[in-house]
Amino acid sequence: MRYNKTINKIFFGIFIIPLLASCALRPSQLFIFRSFENGQYIYYESDIYNPSKIEKLNIPQCDNDLNPNPIWSPNGKYYSCSFPSPLFVSDISAKTLAELQNNGWLFANWSPDSQYLTIGYDGGDLTRPYFELAMLKHDGTGFTQLVKDSNSQIIPYSYWSPDGKYLAYQAFLNGSDDDYLVIVDLKGKELAQYNLWRLTNGNTKEADGFNWSPDSKKITFLGNFNVNMDNGWYILDLKSGKITNLIFEGALCGADTPGWFPDGEKLLFTAANCPEQLPVNIFDYRIYTINSDGSNLKSLTDASVGNAHWSPDGKFIIFDKYTDQGSEIFIMNADGTNQRNLFGNQSHLSFIQWITP
Repeated sequence: MRYNKTINKIFFGIFIIPLLASCALRPSQLFIFRSFENGQYIYYESDIYNPSKIEKLNIPQCDNDLNPNPIWSPNGKYYSCSFPSPLFVSDISAKTLAELQNNGWLFANWSPDSQYLTIGYDGGDLTRPYFELAMLKHDGTGFTQLVKDSNSQIIPYSYWSPDGKYLAYQAFLNGSDDDYLVIVDLKGKELAQYNLWRLTNGNTKEADGFNWSPDSKKITFLGNFNVNMDNGWYILDLKSGKITNLIFEGALCGADTPGWFPDGEKLLFTAANCPEQLPVNIFDYRIYTINSDGSNLKSLTDASVGNAHWSPDGKFIIFDKYTDQGSEIFIMNADGTNQRNLFGNQSHLSFIQWITP
């Protein structure tokens, strides 16, 4: 009897414990993607390390031709529909958690911890329209007005810092034609404002593509300044107020919102080559990486790609590839090698976002 117990312990130690450990250490990175089926978008959850595992998310499509896509929380448990009003917040069982009625709810954005939303809305009337910013919990409680300025043109979209402590928004302050970036805390207290027009020597008109660095100390943005979609691309150091010009005007066109590598040392984006490809269309875009100091610009793919994102662990890049049959989801190593179709040859698919805790 004692002998059998000893054998069982040895067997458990040699075979069972390593097996359990290997299962526990198996990598996993969930993401949400959509498929266009029978005239509507259907949403799914999958894992880049196990793409054969696909779970359908049974949620209704946002009833809006202008913005039919739900705005997903980072943890993938909630989504919101807005633009125009009302604003709905639901969970993935399609249970409505909050509903706000207003004549102009516009863009909502989730906090990094998925507990709050910031929203832009019309605070004026037909004779004097202007936009305000507010925040509320995911269940609709705790509505707090953050920014109200009837003398300024506020762009009704805010950007959370990765540490969840600050918000950035864009505005034309006090009737000015200059483009400003404003930083506030979660009570709406203004901490800083930056005149992007002056900082970029007049090369930024209606900037976009704002994205915080992982350490919440810098923000990238694109300066669109002519009808050809020529982009100046900049990094703003929030402490010093200094600008780094990453890509000079006229080199690349139609660049999208750049994504930071997890360590903040590199950035990822898609763009077209201006001198070679005008006018620009979606089949002209390639994936590029560049160091955060503006060095080592690299093209990683051929044309006809877009919607590129680093994986949270920094090992892969996931992106959409456009074909005559529709878009397909591809993945490759972070250096551009080993490009492959994640779901075989299925078309009409598009990556939406990573699911993070």
